[in-house]
Amino acid sequence: MTAAARMLPILDLARFASTHPEREQALAELRDVSRTLGFFYLTGHGIPQRQQRFP
Repeated sequence: MTAAARMLPILDLARFASTHPEREQALAELRDVSRTLGFFYLTGHGIPQRQQRFP
């Protein structure tokens, strides 16, 4: 894993569901990361690993 990969936050898409108890916290994290770093890893999106492409 590269140094950049260790520093980028990981956000779980499942936490953004309207019924998830951590939704408000997840939205606050997304706002903060988007304003400060502008980049993050997204998990819980349902795209199989074999279909993901990394440069």
